[in-house]
Amino acid sequence: LTENGYYPVAEYDIIEKKYVNVLIKPVLNHFPAHIFLVWNAKKLLNKIGIKDIKEHLSVDADITFKFNGKSYALEIETGTLLGKAKQIQEKLSYLNKKYKDKWMFIVSNRDLLKKYNKLGFATQRKDVAKNLAKMLKIAHLF
Repeated sequence: LTENGYYPVAEYDIIEKKYVNVLIKPVLNHFPAHIFLVWNAKKLLNKIGIKDIKEHLSVDADITFKFNGKSYALEIETGTLLGKAKQIQEKLSYLNKKYKDKWMFIVSNRDLLKKYNKLGFATQRKDVAKNLAKMLKIAHLF
């Protein structure tokens, strides 16, 4: 795999709640943490039985899915959007209009949590399952 563009990284797994060593292949201009978190969040959604999951590389959120007939979104953030005022306002406007209170940021680094919480509901990796359960209005995930 390393001969085909993959490289090793250690990332925090939101399901296992520990760091794991993985091989990541770069996608567009995304950081390894972003690529892993998108994959890991989709895995979490699958684990709780959500099947209608879509990954987007454009205007929409990174991950969208349906639960109990409603549309939800997850936006994975590594901090790069913070320096782009116009782009972040467009993203927030879009998410708030399309998903209202049914979307959240998942930040790759807990130091980003305070900044992203000012923009919308945000969670750090270790609390994704707990906060996803809150957003979906279910008792708990596991």
